[in-house]
Amino acid sequence: RILYKNVLLIFSALGLLYLLYEQSTERRVSYQHELSHQTQVKRTHHEEQNHRDGQGFVTLPAEMPRRKVSIPPGCRQVHCREYLSASDNTRWKKCSQKVASTFKVSEVKPGECRFMNGTGREPVALLSHPGSGNTWLRILLEKTTGICTGAIYCDVDLRAQGFVGEGVRGASVVAVKSHDSSAPWEASSACDGDADRFCYGSAILLVRNPYDAFVAEWNRQLTEHLLKPARADHQQGHINAVPDFYFLGPEWDDYLQNQTVEWETRMRRWIVLGDHPLLVVHYEDVQHNLQGEVQRMLEFLKVDYKTEDLIQKIEDAKSATAFKRKKNNDRSIDPYTNEQKELINHTIQKVKIFLSQYNMEDLLKVERYMRI
Repeated sequence: RILYKNVLLIFSALGLLYLLYEQSTERRVSYQHELSHQTQVKRTHHEEQNHRDGQGFVTLPAEMPRRKVSIPPGCRQVHCREYLSASDNTRWKKCSQKVASTFKVSEVKPGECRFMNGTGREPVALLSHPGSGNTWLRILLEKTTGICTGAIYCDVDLRAQGFVGEGVRGASVVAVKSHDSSAPWEASSACDGDADRFCYGSAILLVRNPYDAFVAEWNRQLTEHLLKPARADHQQGHINAVPDFYFLGPEWDDYLQNQTVEWETRMRRWIVLGDHPLLVVHYEDVQHNLQGEVQRMLEFLKVDYKTEDLIQKIEDAKSATAFKRKKNNDRSIDPYTNEQKELINHTIQKVKIFLSQYNMEDLLKVERYMRI
């Protein structure tokens, strides 16, 4: 009986300590949030002043870590922002504010690309199913052209890693990332007056074996949203791999049911339903023939290059490994059951049959995708 009372006293004391800790944590989080908000208001106001004053550098407030970003030659603003349309400039500022409220200034890379004069040019979409290597392709394009890539989203993690064009969807970027299968195949003039629409005149479609793409996107979703890595390591959601047991539950099966439908929808719509120029690039071909595939993309984008310069730029891009996903060499299981393989193989066959009606079945190279 005495032992029982002592145990009760111990648990009561632990419970009281936990409540005190929770209250202290809530007060600390509230204080940090208020401090972050006040700092952001000061920083945004200060940066706007620096952009207006025409100086050669953006200088951060004295209370924040200092970082200077040089204005490229021939430009009036950092990253040649004067080439952004009014709507893109608004989206760019909103994305910058989100990043500033999420990360410390010292954690945000300034980026090395620049925007270009897009007058008379239609936006080019960079389409892909999630997990297909879109970020990798953006690195290649930015390193080889020096021009920023854009995105219809504002991914604060990518922006903090130096993707300056997050949120920009106009012709001032070399290509615009999108996973949206509902985006219209319309000229940019059709979007006049509607800043929320994304229209493009041509597209690069990056296709990856769906078996590999589904695993890559599952890794990203879990590491980014469930495992919740530290915000200081803001690229972790794009590069980490999850343990085997995450492929054994019903959530993985439900995820695959949705992914196969989405992959089929994207392939049907993007390849067939558009009548604008489309370049299909296979992830596996980029792996095995990097220079040749980069040259194909640059020629499609009408970007001039010198072969000898391109080789060095590609080497520089290969060294940018911040978003290269870590392979789980310890994985001891096949993440796909026989039933799941049948589902994916059936989906691939349906897309092949659909494309064959348009004599386009070779675009997906089904023979390399099927698994037994």
